[in-house]
Amino acid sequence: GAFYRNNTYPVLKSFLLALFTYQLAYYAWLKLEVVEEKHEQQGTIRGLEEEVKHAVRSAKEKASGVLKEGVAEVKSGVEQTKKKGWWPW
Repeated sequence: GAFYRNNTYPVLKSFLLALFTYQLAYYAWLKLEVVEEKHEQQGTIRGLEEEVKHAVRSAKEKASGVLKEGVAEVKSGVEQTKKKGWWPW
């Protein structure tokens, strides 16, 4: 009984100090993982935004090219109609 009376407080104190140190280290590690994951997600989002911008830009360029071709075809059709006259035969 004398052993427990003399050593209970120091053992309890050491255990609680170790538990506190573990919890502090665990919280710091968890916080670093969250920061790292957020950074990776932001990088992924930036990459996807750039990809979408590039796709939209190329679609606009393609559409403007198709529009220019269509306008040229309509103009050539109008010119041919003017040359032929009003009667289709």
